[in-house]
Amino acid sequence: MAGKKVLIVYAHEEPRSFNAALKNVAVDELSKQDCMVTVTDLYAANFEPRTTRKDIAGGSRPQEHLWLFLHGRHLSYSEAMLKREQPVADTGVSA
Repeated sequence: MAGKKVLIVYAHEEPRSFNAALKNVAVDELSKQDCMVTVTDLYAANFEPRTTRKDIAGGSRPQEHLWLFLHGRHLSYSEAMLKREQPVADTGVSA
């Protein structure tokens, strides 16, 4: 029986940080337990958490489009991460 799927969302700019060490330990331990571990590194993906004026399409009432924009942005990012990320067991920790 296959192990559980685990997604680790990692967000730290310094690869030698304590956070990175904790992430690495988690990946190692979960892998030993036959879990399929995927690491999403938000800094490596150039994830921008803030919405700026340039992100929002114009028009006389842009607030009406804000939800659609944010939802679409989330879906595009999620799809890109799913296509790009590989399981740790196959390729090592993705960075």
